[in-house]
Amino acid sequence: MKSFLDEPGAPIGRVWCDIDTDHLAREQANVNTRYGNRDVPPNHLFEEVLARPDIDAVSLSLPDHWLGIASVRAAEAGKDIYGEKPLAHNFAEGLAICEAVSR
Repeated sequence: MKSFLDEPGAPIGRVWCDIDTDHLAREQANVNTRYGNRDVPPNHLFEEVLARPDIDAVSLSLPDHWLGIASVRAAEAGKDIYGEKPLAHNFAEGLAICEAVSR
């Protein structure tokens, strides 16, 4: 996420960090500091992020066994996906991601 903070064309609109509230608060503070105390709200539910029409893309930093699920859901929601490698836990998940993106 820190790399995206330096990209003027890719403002961070949501901070979502699974269930770790300490990590969530720390990253929210980093984003708000970068944007001059702009209130970028945290979000615990990935589905709520995907439902937002003002979110164009997601950056996924999840455990390997969650990346495939989140990637497919993001593709189905029409979001661009940036994920850490490996993007899938196994070949079947990778294929499901490719198929979801193609659809």
